[in-house]
Amino acid sequence: MTLSLWAAAPLSAAAVLRGCWGGRSSAPALSGGPLGEGCWPFAWAEFHWGPSDDEGSEHTLDYCRYALELQVVHGPCEGAQYEYVCVAVLFEAVMEDNPYMDPVVQALHQVRRPGCCTQLLPFPLDWLSPPMEQSYLSYSGSLTRPPCSEGVLWILRPHPLTISSRQLPLQPANRRPDDGRSTTLRPSAQLEEGAERRLCRRQ
Repeated sequence: MTLSLWAAAPLSAAAVLRGCWGGRSSAPALSGGPLGEGCWPFAWAEFHWGPSDDEGSEHTLDYCRYALELQVVHGPCEGAQYEYVCVAVLFEAVMEDNPYMDPVVQALHQVRRPGCCTQLLPFPLDWLSPPMEQSYLSYSGSLTRPPCSEGVLWILRPHPLTISSRQLPLQPANRRPDDGRSTTLRPSAQLEEGAERRLCRRQ
C-alpha cells in the first residue's frame, strides 16, 4: 500500500491511499445496498482534514462538520449507471485513540509535502470502516478533486466513527506553514435542484 499527499490547489488536496493486489478478482470490492447485483472493486481512498477538530470533513451531517473524512472510491463496474461509487465516512475527534487508524496515522507523519509518498504494511481495509449493516445516505454527485468527474454515486455513513485529537495530522507539532497539510478539504456544495437525497435502511 502507498500513501501520498496530492495537491493541485489548496482546496483540492488529499492524502491518497492506493493498494496493489494479485489481480482484479482478488481486490477488495463493494456490493449490496443501492448497488444491486453490481460488484465495485476498490480504486483508492482519500483522507481530508482541516485546521481544527470541528472543521475537517467535506460532507456535513445536520450542518455539522467533523474532524476527518475518509472517502473510499470504487469502480469502474462494467455496464453500471455510475462511473464510480464513493463511500464517505466521517470521524469525530475524541480523547481515546482509534487503534485501527494507526497504520494510516503513522504514515501521514511521513508525507510532508505534496508529491511525497510512503509505503504501508498491508492491513485489512475494513479496519478503516466496518460494513454499514443498518442505514446509509446516498445521492448522485461528482468526485471532489480534479477532474471532479460527474456520474458518481455517494454513499455516506450516517453516524461518525472516532479518532483522537492526538492522532489527527493537524496537531501543531506536526503542522508546518509550508508543508501543505493544514487543510485538505473543500467547502460543502449544495445539492442541485431536483437532486435526490435518500436515507435507506437495509432489511
